[in-house]
Amino acid sequence: IFLPLGCTVLSVFFILSFPCIFDCTFMITLQTAFLLNHRYAPYYKWMHRGLRDLPLLADLEPLLRTLFLAPDQRDKWSGVDILRWRCQINTADDCVRVIEKISDRIRVVLLDMGLSQVDSDFLDHHTGAILSRITDDALRRI
Repeated sequence: IFLPLGCTVLSVFFILSFPCIFDCTFMITLQTAFLLNHRYAPYYKWMHRGLRDLPLLADLEPLLRTLFLAPDQRDKWSGVDILRWRCQINTADDCVRVIEKISDRIRVVLLDMGLSQVDSDFLDHHTGAILSRITDDALRRI
């Protein structure tokens, strides 16, 4: 596989992609950005670079880069009762803070586009509002 020299994010992406895709966070974020821009997502190798050229959510690129280059955050969770964090955010974890910023940017775009009117920071809560806007019966059955 040919990787452009100095393309750290793409290199890390390839390392993490096989056999899993970094818990899908990276790919789902990229695919969502292209979808909200009404653009076909390019081949996965070029999605990261294509993100920079999108009118909406191009600002996610440095956040994704930060997420990939962040040091191990396991020490931010030592001694933490995981059950306590089910409905709270562990802001001591740098990766958690970056993922929250990414989610917030996507949420703002959903609201600005009128795709959702839900008043929630949790993206899953917007799903029903988005799906309710699908009027094509064939598409709704998918």
